[in-house]
Amino acid sequence: MDGLTSVLGRAAVIDGCRRHLATGSGVLLYGPAGIGKSTVIGAVAAAGEALVLHSAASATEAHLPYVALFDLLATHLDAADDAVPAHLAATLRAALLHEPPAAGTATSQPALRIAVVELLRALAERQPVLILLDDAQWLDPPSMEVLAFAVRRLGGSRIATLVTERVADGDEPSLGELCTSPTVEIPLGGLAETELAALLRTRLALRLHGSAMARITAASGGNPLFALELGRALVRDDVTPRPDEPLRVTRRLRDLVSDRLAGLAPALRPGLLMLAAGGPAPTETEASAALAEGVLVLGADGRYRFSHPMLSEIVYADATPHQRLAAHLRIADLTDDPVRHARHRALACSRPDAELAAALDRAADAARRRGAPGTAAELSRLAADRTPADPALAARRLLNAADSSHAAGLFADARADCERALGDADVEGRVSARLLLADLDADSERTSRLLADAAADAAGHPHLMARVHLYQADVAMRSGELSSCLADLEQAEALAGDSTELMTRILSVRGPVELFTDGARAIRTYRHGVRLTEGGPLTEAAVYLRAGLAVARLRQGGVSVAVRDLELLRGDVEAAGRFRELGDVLHVLTVAYERAGRCRQAYSTGLAGARFREDLEPNAGRALLLRGMAELNGGTAAAAASALEAAAAALEPQNMTESRAYSLGLLGRARYLQGDVGTAAALLARSRELLDGIGYVDPALFLLDADLAEALTRAGATEQAAHVLQEARARAGREDRTVVRLGLTRAEAVLQAARGEAHTAASLLRDTLGHAADHPYPLEVARAWASLGAIEAAVRRRAAARMAYGEAARRYARHGCTPWLRYVQAALDDLDGHGRPPTDLEQHIIDMVRAKATNRQIAAALHLSVKTVEAHLTRVYRMRGVRNRADLVSRLAQSQTPPR
Repeated sequence: MDGLTSVLGRAAVIDGCRRHLATGSGVLLYGPAGIGKSTVIGAVAAAGEALVLHSAASATEAHLPYVALFDLLATHLDAADDAVPAHLAATLRAALLHEPPAAGTATSQPALRIAVVELLRALAERQPVLILLDDAQWLDPPSMEVLAFAVRRLGGSRIATLVTERVADGDEPSLGELCTSPTVEIPLGGLAETELAALLRTRLALRLHGSAMARITAASGGNPLFALELGRALVRDDVTPRPDEPLRVTRRLRDLVSDRLAGLAPALRPGLLMLAAGGPAPTETEASAALAEGVLVLGADGRYRFSHPMLSEIVYADATPHQRLAAHLRIADLTDDPVRHARHRALACSRPDAELAAALDRAADAARRRGAPGTAAELSRLAADRTPADPALAARRLLNAADSSHAAGLFADARADCERALGDADVEGRVSARLLLADLDADSERTSRLLADAAADAAGHPHLMARVHLYQADVAMRSGELSSCLADLEQAEALAGDSTELMTRILSVRGPVELFTDGARAIRTYRHGVRLTEGGPLTEAAVYLRAGLAVARLRQGGVSVAVRDLELLRGDVEAAGRFRELGDVLHVLTVAYERAGRCRQAYSTGLAGARFREDLEPNAGRALLLRGMAELNGGTAAAAASALEAAAAALEPQNMTESRAYSLGLLGRARYLQGDVGTAAALLARSRELLDGIGYVDPALFLLDADLAEALTRAGATEQAAHVLQEARARAGREDRTVVRLGLTRAEAVLQAARGEAHTAASLLRDTLGHAADHPYPLEVARAWASLGAIEAAVRRRAAARMAYGEAARRYARHGCTPWLRYVQAALDDLDGHGRPPTDLEQHIIDMVRAKATNRQIAAALHLSVKTVEAHLTRVYRMRGVRNRADLVSRLAQSQTPPR
């Protein structure tokens, strides 16, 4: 991708910079070293049409006069010949060493400053100019003075300035004088953990998850450079950081932050080490001294903390092993909390100790009950490491760590724990480890081997064999093999005995199957399962039972109740730290928000879920699916299409039929929004085919049928559209899905209009909309208004069409559904453009298209930007009723109107 950081949490900053620059404001972007300022301004400059004048200052060149002016203007001095008076141009050329100064004369400062102003104005007359001053704190003073003089005189012209300044954390920028007025100051903060993980994967091929990635994020403070340096040290040493070991802090990182430690008295180090190890702050006297040196800061909560997290890692790494152990032992003695006490005792004692291992086991249980599975995993792992002379017990503790890591979404940690435990585990432990490894593995062949080995271990143990069948049922359900799923569920239920834990897991898999085959029975199954889990811990089964019940209500039209229940579930999952299930909950909540017409929330929730899945799942398909879904709610059709096309490709080899069907169906909607109805119809039809193939015939599942029928009709396949509608109505009747009737009526009206019954079709749809005020799916109502507008426009009833499109636009705007809002607004533009003669400029462009000129050639000939030409051509396409340049050329070739 172009400018990696721009897609890793910087999109909003980049968009903000572009927006402010487009309105004529100067932008000052500031932040600490390594935070990504240069990457951001590079992305801003790459996407614009302006002439970019760029200077990247350096500390080693700050003593060289006018070096920044040379960077900005040396290649544009030819423009000074016509636009700048000769004596001023001579001064400028001399200052930039392009010609010798007049003998015995010094550079005239007023002449130089005015020459720069005049040259910049001349360049701006040709095209917009963007001045980029990167690392402006190192600009040479003479250049800085000239540029400050110039920008004060360039406000309101076609010149914008984007300046970056290195500023330490907590400090304010000071170089706003280098920006055109008005000036907008934008601070650049750190990246999130998922974004840093993607950065390490892309730049270093380093895949870190779980506790290791959390440590990198905490130590770097989200700074991309710091995270990369820490990652490079791990790659170089081929290690994964352990909780009882310091991170490797490179010399480059030390040089950036450790100067604050240089002035500290040695007596302050023990107190700082206690804080770095997770203990209390130093004494007030010690803290005041560290505060004065900039090592500590006092937070709003009244607590002292390191001014940068990297300082904590340096202090911890610089201590001797004995000093670190002593610090942890002291912290353990000072705390009454059993979890913290056990953890610090373990970090103070690396040898086996049965009593300590048992205390860690109890602390892990307490952490799980508190909803901290990540902490529980660390404590169980420490308990296993401290367990003496009992490999089977150590293996059970490792498997507890794996289960907790799995719940917390720390999949790499869970996999490592399972693999360590396999050699020493008893039969139950081996079955558990293999089933968990199968769940974590993306390779189907390895998964099959793991399941076969688990079944061999479980032979003769009904309870264990029930777990194997349950896992196989879950895999079959996810791949759409419903008959196999039900067969395995019957086997699991027969072997489960009176185990409530197994029964709730069985119900959590049976529910989704019944949701597609018998909706009423599914609700009974989900309610029974939810009752069984009430009052107990939030297990994986409990999460999916509650989510499934909400989905069942959603398909019946109970949108508000479903959204409420899913929001509560999301809060409970986050509070319990069950991040493994959080991605699925966010997916379902995104769907619920869309059905409720809350597109802004669907957009933000979908993107959050996508980022979550990108970091946790080995295959990117489901993350891309969720990203595409988000874009269709609050982004753009183009971005949605890009994500969904990639999702479908990634999911195809994974035997994830259901998710691939959704990707293709949503891609069909995106293509429809882009005006490619033929491709849209083919994609929607393939989605329907895949869902039918796995028995997913509930018409409220995906709201697919009406979209498919309408796309087929607009593509000219009216007989196929009629067949789709007939089958969909039969399915809706069998399933009692009244919620889909509005969509089917909308598609029926479009079909009637295509068959020459536009007036009847419009009346049918208008009457239906008159009774749809309380429809549970608001976007279906907006879509029906948009289709009514298209029907009216096709028979040239422009006032009626404008009214219908306007109503659709108001609804889409209210719900925040930007892709459909743009689609309807374009339809309104088309409606208003029909019959309007082209402007003189548009006619010039049409003539040059007829002469086979490219957009770039047209732009050069008419002194326009390429994007301006493209915008005019888009309006021409709408006026002429064509979709692209090829269609326009064909239409012009048929026209007898000669070029002017």
